[in-house]
Amino acid sequence: MLSAPIFLKAETKISLGLERLDKILKYFGDPQFKFESCVITGTVGKGQITTNIAYNLSRFGKIALYTSPHLERFSERIKLVENQIETEISDDEISDLSNVVFSAEKKLDLELTYFEHATAMAFLWFAQRKVDFASLEVGMGGRLDAVSTAKAKIGIIGRVHFDHTDFLGKTLYDIAYEKALCVPPSSTRITLHKEGEEQFDAIKSVSTGRIINEFSYKERTLEEDFIFRRKEIEIFKEGYMEEPIFVNFFGPDVFVENSVISSFASYLILKEFFSRNQGFFDFDVRRVKGRLERRGNFIYDGGHNPISAEFLLRTIPYRITFVVAFMKDKDWKTFLSILKPKINYLYITEIKSERACRSEEIKSFCNEIGISSEIIPLDKMPELLSGKREMICFTGTFYLYNVFKDTVRLAGF
Repeated sequence: MLSAPIFLKAETKISLGLERLDKILKYFGDPQFKFESCVITGTVGKGQITTNIAYNLSRFGKIALYTSPHLERFSERIKLVENQIETEISDDEISDLSNVVFSAEKKLDLELTYFEHATAMAFLWFAQRKVDFASLEVGMGGRLDAVSTAKAKIGIIGRVHFDHTDFLGKTLYDIAYEKALCVPPSSTRITLHKEGEEQFDAIKSVSTGRIINEFSYKERTLEEDFIFRRKEIEIFKEGYMEEPIFVNFFGPDVFVENSVISSFASYLILKEFFSRNQGFFDFDVRRVKGRLERRGNFIYDGGHNPISAEFLLRTIPYRITFVVAFMKDKDWKTFLSILKPKINYLYITEIKSERACRSEEIKSFCNEIGISSEIIPLDKMPELLSGKREMICFTGTFYLYNVFKDTVRLAGF
């Protein structure tokens, strides 16, 4: 196993505030200011948007890509993308940079959280690699999230819904307010939200810069299968382009609006930071590990909040088998209630974590609302499922990804 100080930290610990990271970054000469960047936030789809922006820009420069969480290895978080080819940070670089950041923590007598430490490592690596631009995904919220220290000139705000309410607030306005401040007030904000929505009111309240929203677009389906569509999408935004831009889209219908916002953001960044007038972009959900990832008759989706359940409800065409595990701090009851019309049968398991929701509690709730289910131990799940041929979807937490991978491997896909 890779050895580095960051892996001694609790990955799930949350301690909001920017003072610790600000001091560390200042100690290193503020590496986050040595390149331009955009910051992406939202409740669902921000990983897709962040990744596809990086891929679109990578045809014209060396692009930094920072996302979270990782599913199999830490290096998935910190990448370069050039000519649409990813390069992950190496194990040696992880160890070296983590030790450098840890030494700074000791010298300054402070302790960064796991995510703050990772963000400091990412900024240092991107500065060392002399990137042309960085596409940075928020971990949680925005105003007090580590990536907001980049003070990016462009913030992209995807669909905002209820999640992390203990930290971000109980209303959509409060949550959107926190997310909208992922960039300084004077920065440009590109958002899916429209006039009259609580989320837009919050975004407007914190912004002194441009707010760009309400895009016109047309879509044409070229191919389709169980959940994926191949489409051509034509986007126009009055005042910003003389001709429409075109997107080659691959993914489920529910992600079309993510393709619209990521492609427009790519267009604007190329125009304003690269002096390029590009009219053709790609959006491919397969670039993002763990988002409706399909292998044979097995699907994995890391969604864990109610809006993710709504997306699954709209994407899965008929009743199938699901495998779930949940963290107890998530609104899993609403998640299951929304998804119920598409659940033919439910396998429940439990992740080895103090944050895990007990499988017996999930089973009891399923009995209450009429979902047929049974509990299967985590280590028994791959062997049990690998021989089945019906469509099976793993969802509810990122921590089920390895179970999905083991099942797929045993099934021979």
